[in-house]
Formats: sequence, C-alpha cells, structure tokens
Amino acid sequence: MWRYEYKYGGKRKTLALGKDPIRSLGEARRARDDAKEQLEKRIDPSQSRKLEKLGITLAAANTFGLIAEEWLQKIGREGRADVTLTKARWFAKLLAPSLGCYGVRVQRQPATGHALHVRALVHRLAIKPDSPFYAWLDREIARRFDYACAETLDAFRREERAVTRTGQTKARRTPH
Repeated sequence: MWRYEYKYGGKRKTLALGKDPIRSLGEARRARDDAKEQLEKRIDPSQSRKLEKLGITLAAANTFGLIAEEWLQKIGREGRADVTLTKARWFAKLLAPSLGCYGVRVQRQPATGHALHVRALVHRLAIKPDSPFYAWLDREIARRFDYACAETLDAFRREERAVTRTGQTKARRTPH
C-alpha cells in the first residue's frame, strides 16, 4: 500500500495512494505530487478526496481558505489594529480544516422548506447538483451554515445567527 504522510491544520494525516500491484511506483509518486500541490494551495488532500466522492465542487481559485487569506491581506493593508488581525487570523485558521477547501459561489437555492437569510454563509458553498448526495448535503449545509454575513455591528446585533468579517459569531442570541 502506497501512503503519503503530511501535516494539515496542525494534525498529522495519512493519504492512501493505492495498492502495490495495482498502482505502480511512478503513479503513486504522481498522486503524491498532486497531493503536495493541493497542500501548497492550502487544500487538504484527504478532505478533497472525500468531497469529490460526495460530489462537492472544489473551485481552486474560489475556496473559502483562499478568499479568507485575501481578506486577511486586505484588512492588513487597511491598517486594522493588531488585535483585530490576530483575532481574524485565529478565526480563519480555526475554520480552515473544515471549510478551507469548500468552493465559494454567489448563491444557491436550498432544497429545504425554510427560507435562508439573503446574506447567509450557506450561499457561499457549492454542491454539484448531479451528486447522489445532493439533497442530503443541501439540507445539512442549510441547517448548519445559515449564518448571516453581517457587514456592520448594528447588522450583527439585529440578526439571530450571524458572523462578522472580524470573526465574531452569534447563534441563538449568544455572542462568542
């Protein structure tokens, strides 16, 4: 069995690259190199493989992790306070292992019956519609990521569930 051991999100991980008689050493090395390229783009190769099996589209240029990195650079250029930058980096790092490789797009309509917030975080995740898991994933993502993306502190206070650009989250009237 060919395996590739790597570190992602501060954790050691192992990626299976295939069995010896089925996959040659050259093929295993190419698979390892592909995994290294994903790591350079801050995409977890094992998470990527799982998502591909589930049918979630990975838009390499528009992943949550890459957009978060661009945003961190932007607020750094704007001269935000060091405490704000530290908090934002901490939040982006916290979300990276679970959301970093998800593709981001403008908007999608959930299969659930309840209406989602117009600025909900769920609209920034993309699922392939032809996936056999589409309905289930759509319901789960709508249930778990229905947080309004608040632009101002007043908007944050008005919402029941919200997340700010600085990383502050609020769910069920409890700020964190």
